[in-house]
Amino acid sequence: MALGKIKADTLDHSTAGSLDTQYVVNGSAKMQASTNASAASRTGALNVSSISDTATGKVTFNLSSAMSDGNYNIVAGVQHSSASGTGAYFVQCVYDDSTASATQVWVYQNGSLADPSFYGVANFGDLA
Repeated sequence: MALGKIKADTLDHSTAGSLDTQYVVNGSAKMQASTNASAASRTGALNVSSISDTATGKVTFNLSSAMSDGNYNIVAGVQHSSASGTGAYFVQCVYDDSTASATQVWVYQNGSLADPSFYGVANFGDLA
């Protein structure tokens, strides 16, 4: 069986109009993961080979396919649990410690590193 290719510059819809495919390719997340931070276990992932619980409040997401370099956009969010105390979380996407093959995220609560009950992360940029 021969493998084929689909080449398209534009996606057309009969009533919604059309969209240049560069917006689909360039605007899609290249990595996504949802995790229980204290156990560093994946509950959903795209392009993540493993998750390392580096220290309290610090998690590293190791990528299956590397980004083109360490300069990419990281988006992260956390879920607050009543068991984890009071106070808002502050999520820091650590660009200095992130590399083309690993994304590092630090989470603070009331000024100290803390493990939230659950959080999600996504990378946007170019794959290598």
